[in-house]
Amino acid sequence: MSKKKVTVIHQPQASRIEFALSAPAKIELSETLPPLLSPGLVIDGTTHPNYDPKKFTTVEIPIPIPVVTLTAVEGKNIFRGLTISGDRIKVKGLSIYGFSQPNQPTDTTPCGDIVIGSRLPVSEDLSASLPDHSPQDVEIVDNWLGLPPDESIAEIPSSFGIWLFDGVNTKIQRNRIYNHGGSGILTSTDVRKTQIKANIIVGNGLQGMPHAIYLEGQIQDSQITDNLICGNDGSGVYLFKPEGAIAINHNTIKFNGRRIPSAAVYLIGNDHQVTNNQISWQTGTGVTIAAYPQSDRNLITNNTFNDLEGLSIDLNTRDREGRTFYQLGDGVNPPRDSRNRTRDTANKSINAPQFLSENFYLIDGKVNIDGVADPGATVTLYRVKLGIPRDIKEQSPLASQSNNYGPLSEPLTEVVADKDGKFSFTLDNLTPGTVISAIATKPDYGTSEPAFNATIRSLDRAKTTIERSLSLPNCTTKPVAEVPQPPVKPESPPPEPIKLNVPRDIHFALDKSAVSAESARVLNRIAAVFKQHSYITIELQGHTDSRASDQYNLDLSRRRADAARNYLLQQGVDPARMTILPLGESQLEKPGNTIVDHAYNRRVEVIFRDLRGVDIIFEQQDKDLQLER
Repeated sequence: MSKKKVTVIHQPQASRIEFALSAPAKIELSETLPPLLSPGLVIDGTTHPNYDPKKFTTVEIPIPIPVVTLTAVEGKNIFRGLTISGDRIKVKGLSIYGFSQPNQPTDTTPCGDIVIGSRLPVSEDLSASLPDHSPQDVEIVDNWLGLPPDESIAEIPSSFGIWLFDGVNTKIQRNRIYNHGGSGILTSTDVRKTQIKANIIVGNGLQGMPHAIYLEGQIQDSQITDNLICGNDGSGVYLFKPEGAIAINHNTIKFNGRRIPSAAVYLIGNDHQVTNNQISWQTGTGVTIAAYPQSDRNLITNNTFNDLEGLSIDLNTRDREGRTFYQLGDGVNPPRDSRNRTRDTANKSINAPQFLSENFYLIDGKVNIDGVADPGATVTLYRVKLGIPRDIKEQSPLASQSNNYGPLSEPLTEVVADKDGKFSFTLDNLTPGTVISAIATKPDYGTSEPAFNATIRSLDRAKTTIERSLSLPNCTTKPVAEVPQPPVKPESPPPEPIKLNVPRDIHFALDKSAVSAESARVLNRIAAVFKQHSYITIELQGHTDSRASDQYNLDLSRRRADAARNYLLQQGVDPARMTILPLGESQLEKPGNTIVDHAYNRRVEVIFRDLRGVDIIFEQQDKDLQLER
């Protein structure tokens, strides 16, 4: 943008920035802007004459399409779009993308579309201009971050969406936060009273920190509410050794853990509340609570869980080390049998309820359900809706165990266990085949893991149909014209396997992870299949040849799987429909040592899955083999 188009307004009048540039208004930065310091400053993209507050592309949370964009000039690595260090600053109605940190591992400068803070690790000259207190009452509203107005994938993804380094009473509301290399939102030091509300957070973690929302530091009195968190590479919400408690309420958290199997919500700390959320299709647990350093009195109530590869609620113990346990949980806890367990297990190892039987029978339309729990615990009964059965070999080690403990799909009713720990329900709204589970909550302990499932049966031993859930793998839906539409009949499973004339692999050059032009044509065919068959998902398995070290090859196979996934994202494939799995040299296609064998082994295999359990027949292809020279 030419300097001639900029009018400088001196203090104290500098309170608003409005836009009347010709559309589309694209502002390209050749260097990082100085911090915004003027109290009460408003940068308002909604003032552009072409901005239409009624024009949006997502039904779930309607966030208008921006007209004004802020990005880096082509060929430049610019660290940050906007740096906010003053009080009461508001950024509204912009598209901000393409702000990436250069590959300098020793550089700790915070980077991303928007960085908020006054305690930034920056140069002495810049630090001297920053205020001596955290920014107060900053608002980030109705922006698209990481996402151009045409919804394309930016050629250079921003490192992060919003890096809240420090700031009190920050409001992050109604933003689309998409396709960042790291987290969509992350915090660092003093971020008390942060409100993250009604945002759409999709497809983040493509290259680094995988979690959609990553929180650490002082987070007291913060809230994550009414957000759609979908298709991100790790957890939906990840708390790492925070100070203070947070409320996570009324969010839809689904299809996360696309690159790294993870809990939908991962907690460390005390007194957190996770309530009324819809959590589904997670490649891990629903909520994992880590015991280290101390995690008690965490309330996990009135949530709905479906299609998890782990427990709905998993309370870790301290002696379970390693990434698997801290991402996925450590599985079902035994009944508490010592004081040590209350110290070493999250939520003081509150016991899960135990039903007195695995089967309860309907008599005259009613069923009595009895069990035991910790005395005085509130026991919440849940309906369980099992997901579509999956090949046990494809599941995580904890997945098969979790099939007997939930998922906690629908809360039904609750009672308080008596002084002896006994509880009882009498219900007249259950049918034969209904599967049930339960959790227990005590204010001084927190919420338990789920009870072992039980089944409601009929005395006449009639066949029962177990309820199962099925959810289409998409993050958002586009609005349609307001004209009468005939009812859409649900797609029924075909009687025969789907026969697709579609390839299942692409190949790579020696020591490379770039998608070749011929491989791109193969991926285009795969993208076309996605548009035709809404129930199909894929796993992208990265492979290498047998040369180089195991760790090097594992990293290279991950980069290849990432590259294939990122290309498909650019073709409009929903991130919720793809997962990746790096396998290194562990599964060679060809066992020989010729240059042709090695070329076949340098590949990404596309594993197709139909969510209804139908087999898919596919073809091999080798048109894109790249031989060594």
